[in-house]
Amino acid sequence: MHVPDLGDEHRRLAKGGIWVPMTDLFGVEGNLLLDNVTMPAPYKERIASLRRFIEGFDAEIDLFTGLVQRRLSHDAGYNRDPADPRHRARAGCRAVSVSFRAL
Repeated sequence: MHVPDLGDEHRRLAKGGIWVPMTDLFGVEGNLLLDNVTMPAPYKERIASLRRFIEGFDAEIDLFTGLVQRRLSHDAGYNRDPADPRHRARAGCRAVSVSFRAL
């Protein structure tokens, strides 16, 4: 599967004379810009396609995050103080091991 280079969209918009002041074109501010910008139909369709692509991945990330949080909610190591740097390493390892067991 080809994963699009989202930086291409900055270049396409610049070609059309549209200034993009943010680096995250598909973040909150970038989406507001994209909602209100005037551009030729093929560019608008490309942007709409990329937004759907990103929404699909966001949904999968949210689903997986929920699964991991539910599985680790009773794990004492996962529920330690997040400011403790040792916590992040342990929680990260546990999240990876849980993800592989889920496969």
